[in-house]
Amino acid sequence: MPKRYSEQVRRKVLAMVETGRPVARVSADLGIAEQTIYNWRRQELIASGRALLTRTELSELLAARQRISELEQELSQLRKPHAPHIRTSHPGSFRVALPWNTVLVSEELARAGYDDA
Repeated sequence: MPKRYSEQVRRKVLAMVETGRPVARVSADLGIAEQTIYNWRRQELIASGRALLTRTELSELLAARQRISELEQELSQLRKPHAPHIRTSHPGSFRVALPWNTVLVSEELARAGYDDA
């Protein structure tokens, strides 16, 4: 069964490590396993919000950022000025808007016998 250390001992050990003393030396001086000290440090980083990402988390984050960048570029292409018929009502959506007189002209041409159908 692993040995339990008080919160006070943990804080003192972590303070020693934070001042720059090597974990191996603190471990040897106090008789605490190095891995225990590393675990305490990781737990402290997580609790304080300063946790480091694992390799898996980092690769997932980079992949997500890359995909977001690709989607933003794709969206900016859809909103380019060379396509004035595309209007955005709010970010992330678009709709095709035709001038109101297009329908009227088409109806007039159909009545005049210029209908292609």
